[in-house]
Amino acid sequence: NVDEVFVQADEQVPYGVVAQVLAIVRQAGIGKMGLVTDPLTREPR
Repeated sequence: NVDEVFVQADEQVPYGVVAQVLAIVRQAGIGKMGLVTDPLTREPR
């Protein structure tokens, strides 16, 4: 039984796809979600 999920995506993944994944996780009843981030290695666009 999963009670926590971590999501990681890079800049090439459209925001809408990430939002869909988060919605699916929420609908599955998983209460804890985390976004995995990396420190910036270059200037933001």
